[in-house]
Amino acid sequence: MATAIQDIMGGLGTMEYVSSSVSGKSYDFVVVNEAATLSTLTSSGGANLLTLYNLSGASLSSGIILKGAKGEKISAITVSAGSVIGYTNI
Repeated sequence: MATAIQDIMGGLGTMEYVSSSVSGKSYDFVVVNEAATLSTLTSSGGANLLTLYNLSGASLSSGIILKGAKGEKISAITVSAGSVIGYTNI
């Protein structure tokens, strides 16, 4: 029987707590862990997701899920306040 996190992620995967800056990643999605402000959110294709999703300077509430556009992954994120959890399916 699958666990709740496996059900959410669609299988086995990894999670990573992010409270500062990471790049060179391949997150399928990120979940805001505690109220957060992001200064970088980039897709694997190079798109600035903060601009695309109109999130520049926004305070994001806990529980919000962010995905890359057009099936792309999230490759870089900078958290200037709060924290997020990056999820990668295996």
